[in-house]
Amino acid sequence: VRSEEHELPTHRLFDYKESVYHSDFQSSLPNDDLFVPITDLVIWVDPLDGTQEYTEGLNEYVSVMICIVLHDHPIAGIIHQPFLNKTYWGWGSYALSSDLQMAVNSRPVHSLKNDLSITYSRSHLNESLIKDLTKLVYPKPVHFIPAGGAGFKAISLIKGDADVYIHPSTTRRWDVCAPQAILESVGGRLTGLHGSPLGFGSKSSPGIQSEMGLFAAADRVLYDRWNTKIYDFFKT
Repeated sequence: VRSEEHELPTHRLFDYKESVYHSDFQSSLPNDDLFVPITDLVIWVDPLDGTQEYTEGLNEYVSVMICIVLHDHPIAGIIHQPFLNKTYWGWGSYALSSDLQMAVNSRPVHSLKNDLSITYSRSHLNESLIKDLTKLVYPKPVHFIPAGGAGFKAISLIKGDADVYIHPSTTRRWDVCAPQAILESVGGRLTGLHGSPLGFGSKSSPGIQSEMGLFAAADRVLYDRWNTKIYDFFKT
């Protein structure tokens, strides 16, 4: 288990009982048992995503996130928004929570949009970068949406409130593991700015450096359309 409180792996044994499963999850369990060696699994936990926003009373940005990793890759993620009473979880191609399915169903068709909406961390894009990104996207109109919490921004992509998420700065793996798992469960992508996988194994360092950064979209077409342009922009 890797978390903000435990940067080094901790190992515990749990007695899981069927009765403690969330009803959404219980109803979607496959008929076949799935067994993998426990040593192949890593769990990343972020007990308070959006810490700064929580101290400012911006509770809509606050999430609790859990991510299950198999062979370095996120396979299931949970983003719980306690102040909004929403729980989004995705388990690969097996199942989505009802809240996540509703978010997917509410997303508009991007091919019908004439503009581009970029969400970013509230403190990580300055006026100069915003002006230059506007020129990059021109003649397509662009809207910039500052937000707190990686979990909130991932859900905003899935709901269609934003098209892409850009983070050209440092972050932590527990901040983005569950968002990546959930985005991939609905057909999206979250990678480094240059498209490389992040890696979430037990030996992975907690930090993701600014040279790596983040780029995400809930739609593969949007991801492919903008990833190279955005990476080239920050590379120069």
